[in-house]
Amino acid sequence: MVIVARIFGAFVVVLGVVFLVSPSSMKGYIAFWKKDLRIYWLGVLRLVLGSIFLMAAPTCRMPAIMNVLGILLLVGGVLIFGMGPKRVAAMLEWFDKQSEMVIRLWALIAFGIGYIIVHAAQF
Repeated sequence: MVIVARIFGAFVVVLGVVFLVSPSSMKGYIAFWKKDLRIYWLGVLRLVLGSIFLMAAPTCRMPAIMNVLGILLLVGGVLIFGMGPKRVAAMLEWFDKQSEMVIRLWALIAFGIGYIIVHAAQF
């Protein structure tokens, strides 16, 4: 489970770098998740990753961080199902309308969170 968490952290780092260099690429990423019922797949992904983080936490270098991130992922997954696709799509639409500077700021935050995950999810 720790390896899956580290891979996810590395993926978040890569996304952060890509969106930092090319903020317009985030628009395509957001458009992908808004189509059809893909939002529900995003909810399932969050629930699965949250569970993996919680299961991996006891064997990680920083179990408290992994527990907090796991709980946040689980809550996010439940909220996606609770809010429904229209409200989540509206939130994604709001995010899509932000300036390049704001998107770059979010990309830096994503990079930092990914780095923390990779660092925390070590044996």
